[in-house]
Parts: sequence; structure tokens; C-alpha cells
Amino acid sequence: MSSRPFIIGFPAMPLEGLASGIGVYIARLVQQLSRTPDLQFVVFGFEKERGLLDLGPSAQFVPVEPRWHGAMANIAWHTGPLPLWAARRRCDVLFLPAGNRRMTVATPRGVPLAATVHDLAQFHLPEKYDRWRTAYVTHALPLAWRRARLLFAPSQATADDLVRFAGVDRSRVKVVYNGVDHAAFRPMTREAARAALQSMAALPERYILYVARIEHPGKNHIGLLDGYARLRARRPDLAARLVFVGPDWSGAEAVRKRVDVLQLGEYVQFAGVAPQTALPYYYGGADLFAFPSRFEGFGIPAIEAMAAGVPVVAANRASLPEVVGEAGALFDPDDPEAIADALERGLFDETFRAKAREAGPERAARFSWTKTAEETLQSLKRMAER
Repeated sequence: MSSRPFIIGFPAMPLEGLASGIGVYIARLVQQLSRTPDLQFVVFGFEKERGLLDLGPSAQFVPVEPRWHGAMANIAWHTGPLPLWAARRRCDVLFLPAGNRRMTVATPRGVPLAATVHDLAQFHLPEKYDRWRTAYVTHALPLAWRRARLLFAPSQATADDLVRFAGVDRSRVKVVYNGVDHAAFRPMTREAARAALQSMAALPERYILYVARIEHPGKNHIGLLDGYARLRARRPDLAARLVFVGPDWSGAEAVRKRVDVLQLGEYVQFAGVAPQTALPYYYGGADLFAFPSRFEGFGIPAIEAMAAGVPVVAANRASLPEVVGEAGALFDPDDPEAIADALERGLFDETFRAKAREAGPERAARFSWTKTAEETLQSLKRMAER
């Protein structure tokens, strides 16, 4: 007679078309955990987004009504119906994979709550949100975090923020790093990447890549533009263009306006959202990956770029030094001259480039979605036993 499987309730939202780090994290956990033996993985999700999920044999997909899809409605669903749904399905734990966006304050007795808090940007970039969302993310969410039995953080920097800003007991915070799909993101020649991209996207012959939603001020595209403009002034014959990959977000108009003010229109390409199947080739065709973000809870694109063997220059803030380590170069994201120096080094210092191409994949090898899922599941089981 087989024992009862361990049952996890898991709301697969917000997926955001897999165009954000949180969406990728959710999709990869679903892919990994739904193939785990002796586990029943109850995935709550929207039918229209089901195709974004690679559901394995351990998954039980529970459709959520479309009326709960909007941001405010989805917050209400997490607070009200979700805990009851988890209890009715006899879940051993309720695991919220986007606890910095969606939380519940209480669960029925016997259903312990865990969540992943990807970042606490609201305490570092107070200008990022409007008044109402600021109140939600700075007051309501920390209250819910303090009531959760276990919180996952994708970096030590985020774990420290949970203790410092939210007053969470450090003993209830577990650092589990995000991963990277090594089968997709791997070193390749620029020629191979460009050959694959011919039918997918029209990109410049030489380019500096930045993968992030087009957002101001957090993602700091404007800082990168200012640094790039200074580099062009130093090197008027600079061949490498800037390619921004990601959807328009809050503040995108300010970024586009800065391109016009700096008269960089012919040197900057907004490439939109790249399909997940095409993204490895965007990296593979790049001369350099620049990550000027003023705040990251982890920084999945940095790992993807390093896994692809692309030299990386990144901001020296929050989690990025922890993630990039010595495999790339770091700079002050608020100093355009420092950004220009980093771009120049990343493009023209052949000693640095050779070292980065070798060290990047070695560094990225420490991170995998299999490891992320295994460590997450082990912690959830230990939590349920307490």
C-alpha cells in the first residue's frame, strides 16, 4: 500500500508572459516539481496561460476564473479564495512563488504558508510605485511575510533585506538561488547565433545587450544610455549598438525620450520581448551584456549571459555582486563615467574579455533550476514536519 504523496498548493501567477524573472522562476519550478515522484503538485492557474507551463505527471492543474486575473482582483483571490482552495485539496503546504507581489495573511489551520520574496525594491526605490501600491508593498506585504512559516530569498542580499526592512525572523528565511537552463544558454559562436537569428530578429552586426523590462528608474536604461553616449564621444567610430530586449513598463516613455535627447536614435534598438526559444541567440550574438539595474533581488539575465559565455558588466548594487562574483566587471550605476569605463573595458580589453568568456560559464554552472527545485522541496517538507 503506497503512502500518501506530499501535496503542494502552488498559484502559478503572475507569469507575465515569461517576460520577467518572476515569470521564468514560476515556469521553471513548475517544470521541475511537476516531475518529482511521490509529489502531488496542485497548480492553480489561468487557462489562457496554461500553454506557458510545462506540466509534468505530478501536476494537477486547477483553473482559476478569468475574473481574478487583474492585479487587484488577483491580490483579492490570493487573500480570500486561495487558502480555502488549498485546504479543500488537502495541501500539506501552500507555496506562493511571488510573495513580493501576492501574499495571503492567513491560511486554514493545518496548511502552513511559504513564499518566495524575490526582492524588496520598494525600500530601495521608493519612487518606483504609485501611492496605493507603495502602501501595499511597504505595509501589507511585510505583515503577511512575518506571518508566513517559511520565506525563500533568491540571494543573501534579499534575505538580509527581509530581516532589516520587514522584521522577519532570520531563522524563517532560506536562501535558495535561482537557476539557469544550461541546455538553452551555452557558449556559441557569434556566427552560429546570427545564423539562427536571421529568421527571428533583425539585429545590428555588433551590439551591447540589455535584457530587462523597459522601466525607469529601477532598471536604469537611462543610466546606460548616458554612459553609452559618453563612450561614443570618446570613440566616435564605435561599432557596437545598444539593443534593449524587454516589454515596455512604467517609465518607458522617459527612456525613449532620453534616446532622443542624446541623439542616439540610430544607435539604439528596442527589440521588444524575445521568445524564450530565441533569447539564447540574442545573448550569443552580443559583444557584451550590460546590466545597469539599480536594484535586483537576483538578476537572472546576468546568469544567462554568463552561461552563454558573453562578457558581463553589471551594477555593484544589491544582489548583482553576489551573483556575478569575479566573473564580470562591476560599476556604479549612478555614475555615467563609470558606466562608460565599464562598457569600454567590456568591449576593448581583450584580457578581460578572454577571462570573462571562460569564467562566466564556470560561475553559471553553480546555478541550476534542478538545484533550485530540490532545495525548495526539501525545505518545504521540513517546514511541514515542524
